[in-house]
Amino acid sequence: MSDKLKPQPTASTANTSPAESADAALHHIVDGFL
Repeated sequence: MSDKLKPQPTASTANTSPAESADAALHHIVDGFL
């Protein structure tokens, strides 16, 4: 799971949708933990 959360090299080149997706996922995970 942590591997998927970590930023991938492909996401670095196009940090528009992938970056937002990772951010949203992280926020959802944090919300779940809280």
